[in-house]
Amino acid sequence: MHSSRSITIVSRRRRQQFIITLGSVGALLLALFVGVLVSQFDIRVNDHLVITIDFIGKVWVALLMLLVIPLSGSYLLNAILSINERRSLGRLGLYAVKAHLLILLLAIGFSCFFGIGTLELLGDQLPRLSIDQEFDLAGISGSKISAFWLEPIMADLNTLQRWIGNSILGLMFLSVVMGFSIVFCFSRYSPTWSRVSKRVADRSIHWLSMFLVSLPLAVFALMFPMMVSSGISVLGVAIYFVVILCILLIVFIIILHVIPHAWGVTTISNFFRGLLQTQMVAVSTRSSLATIPSLMEAAENNFDVDKHTSGVIIPFFVTIFRLNKGISSVFKYIFLVYAYNLELSVAPLVGFIVLQLLASFGTPGIPSGGKFVTLPIYLAAGIPLEGLILLKAVDAIPDVFKTILNVTEVMTVTVLVKDNVKQVA
Repeated sequence: MHSSRSITIVSRRRRQQFIITLGSVGALLLALFVGVLVSQFDIRVNDHLVITIDFIGKVWVALLMLLVIPLSGSYLLNAILSINERRSLGRLGLYAVKAHLLILLLAIGFSCFFGIGTLELLGDQLPRLSIDQEFDLAGISGSKISAFWLEPIMADLNTLQRWIGNSILGLMFLSVVMGFSIVFCFSRYSPTWSRVSKRVADRSIHWLSMFLVSLPLAVFALMFPMMVSSGISVLGVAIYFVVILCILLIVFIIILHVIPHAWGVTTISNFFRGLLQTQMVAVSTRSSLATIPSLMEAAENNFDVDKHTSGVIIPFFVTIFRLNKGISSVFKYIFLVYAYNLELSVAPLVGFIVLQLLASFGTPGIPSGGKFVTLPIYLAAGIPLEGLILLKAVDAIPDVFKTILNVTEVMTVTVLVKDNVKQVA
């Protein structure tokens, strides 16, 4: 009953996400069309109109950042405090977490190595984005924007964004320190703080979900100035990102098929045939949770997993493991660094990877919270949120392969756990 209700909730969220995604893609295409007309064909536009659109986008970004602050802190705190809860799963759960961490580290290394290598090979062929979206409105409209009353407010918004980007990492570090202090020194308070952090995260996600209904408007407001500034190259950036990310995800899905064979559990062909139907469910629903019945059936009928193990472990795996973050989020970070011509520093990249290790463990009470928990790392690296919004607007195609990746890893870890139990027995 609980699983059925959860699937219904997820289906409703998926429908909402589909509508928002469709609207965002439409807004992106509209901004592209109008922006290219303005930048390429020297069409005159009113400077006040353009700066007002840019102002709306900057206000939206500032509000998003303010909503993300409590979500990021509470999500990290809850992820750490839930360590005690996962200990109750015993040896099976411990082995599963170890297997997930090893596969996740492999995925992160794969994403860094091949992502950086691919972008280095592309070199100047990769279209670039400009951090400074100032464009010559005087040349377009024949007037100056310096006197427009919104400009001072926009300067204050830019200052606010920089302040949040510079300070929020310290706040997240305090959340991590606080979480581990509670776990190892004040464990008796762990359930209380866990409930508090879940409540804060739940409310943050509720308000954030309502706020993201306005994403199509934000996409147009943020993309239009970028289109005027960068022209058709913005579309090239989006295409390169989608194509490269999809290739990375597909290759690692193949690697996941090889791991059980390398471990001596089953052959690649048997693993592929046994999981194919579940992967088709993942394609049609784009929801890992919706694949739980199919995963359990495949595990019991095709991979000889007993009903107790599949009934207890698989729902836990689907709820907890988020392997796609090890590839998609890491590559998105690297890609935006290259697209904005920033320096790929080791310290921010390592910090980002550490947060991905934590964010890869979702929690039942905080669905999809990890999508936003690493946002401050982008800001700290100097990556404008406009770039993130651009890539989010075109994320529907990679999202299909992310779901297949997560589902495939769940089955990979399941058959590895089953094999380990047999060996110990």
